Amino acid sequence: MKYLLHLIFIVAIFGACGVPMGNRVDGDNLSVYYLEGIDKKTAIQFATYWQNHGFVGDRKQTIQLEKENGEILIKLIERKGYQNDPLAISEQSQLQALSRKLEKKIFNNETRIVITDNTFRPLERN
Repeated sequence: MKYLLHLIFIVAIFGACGVPMGNRVDGDNLSVYYLEGIDKKTAIQFATYWQNHGFVGDRKQTIQLEKENGEILIKLIERKGYQNDPLAISEQSQLQALSRKLEKKIFNNETRIVITDNTFRPLERN
């Protein structure tokens, strides 16, 4: 869990120019954008879960929820300084476990966490 928290805390916001962000719900240091296929109620449930389970740190965090090919994508923006570092196997495992938990508790649909750049484009890792 320590590695997951480390990963979550390195997630930060940078402006995303020219990319459709969607509608938004806000909380303390958290903005959750949701695109077509995700309703406001689900976005609020996700934001509440994210905050109540300690995934929001001192820095403003922006997350985008999207439904693509029947799968819910939770897009997390990673700080630029960490974007070239590969994820450890334990971190990958923790993200998958969190995805499964969110799938059961919030989305009732196949769910995947995607680490992205500040324009919500998935990062390619070695």
